[in-house]
Amino acid sequence: MSDDARESDEAVAQRLRRSPDVIAFVEAARFYCAWAEADPQDAWTEVLQALRILSAVQHSALALSREPAAAHAEAPERDLPDGAGAKKARRFASLPFQYYQGFSDPANLDQESGIGDLREDLAEVWSDLATGFLHWDRGEVIDAVFHWTITFQGHWGRHASEAMWTLHAWFDSGDGRWTSPPV
Repeated sequence: MSDDARESDEAVAQRLRRSPDVIAFVEAARFYCAWAEADPQDAWTEVLQALRILSAVQHSALALSREPAAAHAEAPERDLPDGAGAKKARRFASLPFQYYQGFSDPANLDQESGIGDLREDLAEVWSDLATGFLHWDRGEVIDAVFHWTITFQGHWGRHASEAMWTLHAWFDSGDGRWTSPPV
């Protein structure tokens, strides 16, 4: 790589570090990862927290595609260490349900429904966000933003949407669930 190209990448990385959109996304994604790895609370609080946090991280991810890293060629592979995020399984298991009726293409009215897995959806979001932080925390800012953008568009964004739809439906399925925990 030429010195000019390296300087250009460094300039892009600096702009990304200062970008309000990237800063907002990093904060939301870190909050999601921290929530996923923390000890669970009661089921009602967990559902509400999951819905709020997923909404924030997905909202902030929509702005990342405007960033120059979205056109980046390819980020090097980074693998999460074995056992990473083991606590998340406990938190996701604390939710009041695991499976839901889903569709691979909700716009296709001719398809049969399938079974979705809320715990898997939340874990897939966590995995893609945490993998991006492997880049970010090493100073690989362009690679991190590229990873988050491309995986949002092709993987974790879909899982987040399905989880939010399902969590929202859970609140709608009971009297007063939006305003207070069930007794």
